[in-house]
Amino acid sequence: MFGGMTISPVLKINPTDPLDAAVAALLRVAEDPVIVKWIEFPNSLLVFAMVPDNSQSGAIYFLDRKSGVWYAIDFDDQEYGGYNLKQFEALLQECSFLSLIERPCLLRSGLPWRLELSKAPEARV
Repeated sequence: MFGGMTISPVLKINPTDPLDAAVAALLRVAEDPVIVKWIEFPNSLLVFAMVPDNSQSGAIYFLDRKSGVWYAIDFDDQEYGGYNLKQFEALLQECSFLSLIERPCLLRSGLPWRLELSKAPEARV
């Protein structure tokens, strides 16, 4: 579970839009999943969204509030159908994932980030 992280731009919005409008735009593009977790930081917003009635369909998105770009985050870990809530919680609690999300410049840097359980995020250069 987890490993090398892929960060892909999904949508560009107006950075001055309110967060609820920014999230509504993402939900339209992502085909109307349900937001299960929402974590705000001054420079970013992290959402974990799932298809209703599919507990293994979780997708991870973050908004760089300064640039107005939504990104999808995925990992090289064979979880092709998505993540469940327990896996997402492990990502938050055991991988220091939020230390990256709260500083979007680290994710935009192009560094190849890797996340492993019980380890701090690591940029492989």
